[in-house]
Amino acid sequence: MGGRLEGRVALVTGASRGIGRAIAEAFGREGARVALFARSKQDLEKVAATISGGETLALSGDVTRARDVAGAVERVLTQWGRIDILVNNAGVGHFAPLSDLTEEQWDHMMAVNLKGPFLCTKAVWPIFVRQKGGHVVNISSVAGTTTMEGGAGYSATKWGLRAVTDTLIKEAKPHKIKVSIIGPGSVDTYFNDKEPGQRPSYALQPADVAQVALDIVSAPPGVIINEVIMRPLVPPTR
Repeated sequence: MGGRLEGRVALVTGASRGIGRAIAEAFGREGARVALFARSKQDLEKVAATISGGETLALSGDVTRARDVAGAVERVLTQWGRIDILVNNAGVGHFAPLSDLTEEQWDHMMAVNLKGPFLCTKAVWPIFVRQKGGHVVNISSVAGTTTMEGGAGYSATKWGLRAVTDTLIKEAKPHKIKVSIIGPGSVDTYFNDKEPGQRPSYALQPADVAQVALDIVSAPPGVIINEVIMRPLVPPTR
């Protein structure tokens, strides 16, 4: 018996580690053909080697460059003839009081966290329209629903991604395209220059987010799960 994503093709950005890797692995176990997109071809090939189930394709490139994104999408189409799921996961964060945040840090977050999903979604949208179906999953953050000191730039990108998602939900309806957004709280990854294990023991694991992403894309055909906010279960302090 095939997995829940048997016969479907997924393109996952930021797939070389953390949440992106976990999502790629989860989709592969459920039978999807998974295209992994990130900057390091070597890291992607290591991840691809660990995925059991569906076929994989390692695609190196930068989500902020339209040429790289178009090339990746074309490779997937050449290899498998379709794309059913896009997971916009690649993201960066720089945290400092606004007065200390550099222009380069601001531009970096805007490029990866907002321009990246824009370029990737724009590239697959005509494919989804032709197929009369497809699913865009944007990985956001709890920071896209609230603000925090030192997080003005990062929150701005995640609030922006939420606005993009809400708009796409409306634009997708005539084409039977699904659009979803996941907003995790603290996840034990390499994010913000930390190593796994440096966050509190109760932090979410990448596999937790991957499980939610899998549940969203494998929902019944007539069901759209538009938004999920995830937070770790914090133990009582006493």
